[in-house]
Amino acid sequence: MRVLLDEQYRPVKTIHAKASRDGHLPDGEPIDGHDFYFFSPDHYILSMYTEREVAGKTRCVAYLQEVQDGKVVFDWWSSDHPEMSAWESSVFDTSYDCVHFNSVQVLPDGNWLCSFRHLCSLVKIDRAGGTGDIFWRIAGAELPEGQCFYGQHYATLHEDNTLTLFDNGNGHTPPCTRPL
Repeated sequence: MRVLLDEQYRPVKTIHAKASRDGHLPDGEPIDGHDFYFFSPDHYILSMYTEREVAGKTRCVAYLQEVQDGKVVFDWWSSDHPEMSAWESSVFDTSYDCVHFNSVQVLPDGNWLCSFRHLCSLVKIDRAGGTGDIFWRIAGAELPEGQCFYGQHYATLHEDNTLTLFDNGNGHTPPCTRPL
């Protein structure tokens, strides 16, 4: 859950996950601690993990839900995108936790920029059009030396179109963390 506090750090609201639109998850499912995008006390994006069948195997998948005024207005499942399984990185064991979501940013066009640690990838997701389609992907391991990243966190697109992230450096030799 998430607990919203006032300026004196007193709890004013407790936020729990809502049932998924497809009925797979019930109200109150545990919320993941990786990211929580806050618009207002009644409008936010949260993430969680759950098990689902993917290509005939039970795997841990990412689920993101946008809630406004107590209703799920948009949600997204990594398991609805089988193309992501082709992006698996040799740096991480993805046999169970396929993608390992860790950050979401709402872009000026209303779409989402998401970071998937185990895929060493940043992805732009169609939220504005409501399809959940993947517009594009930046694959950290496929970038030129010096620009590549592995196991990243905190991907942020800035107003000047600069993209920053924290490179955990798991695929570098020797391993090295750095802002990028």
